[in-house]
Amino acid sequence: MTPPTVSAMLTLIFVIGATAAVPQKALAIDARDRSIISGVRVGAITKNSTKAQLAHIYGARNVRATKVPVGEGETVDGLVLFKGRAAELQIRFKRGTRRVELVVIEKRGSPWHTRNGIRIGASAVRLARLNGGRFRLHGFDWDYAGRSAGWGRGRLSKSLTVDFAPTRKLPDRERMKVASDAKFWSSHPVMRRLRLVVHRILVEIK
Repeated sequence: MTPPTVSAMLTLIFVIGATAAVPQKALAIDARDRSIISGVRVGAITKNSTKAQLAHIYGARNVRATKVPVGEGETVDGLVLFKGRAAELQIRFKRGTRRVELVVIEKRGSPWHTRNGIRIGASAVRLARLNGGRFRLHGFDWDYAGRSAGWGRGRLSKSLTVDFAPTRKLPDRERMKVASDAKFWSSHPVMRRLRLVVHRILVEIK
């Protein structure tokens, strides 16, 4: 057997080292995996995922091309997985490219979740606890109603954004105190009385 050349040995060492440096969880290709690692992946979806790759993993009938809304009536190209099922999600491509930019989850009963348990229906109180303190969110009655506005110096990932929805109806005079595009603390008395829960999860993929 001919011994490997120095060049071949160096290439092998580089490949092994590069593979070891990438967390295996970030490379998950298990079609049953419903975990989210903010900024890295959602299940098997990464920034370089293509329709063909996802069709191979999740099944061609579960992956469809679509237009994904980005607000104010605009849309961009994307994909939808598991249309009409609890695990449905939308994948948004960066405008003018086929690079995955954002994954949007909003189905009630969705199995997708972060490692620390953030999922559709989780309470704002729970997220404040996971964050290690209060956070800011936008008011209601506009396009980005109830959207988180960063986690401050908290523990939650900057690649994770959530939209909150109230589960309790309040008199108009109270609700109007937080009905604007201004930012409010999650500890605001009206926000707390609205008993907010996660209505939509947006995961930025970098």
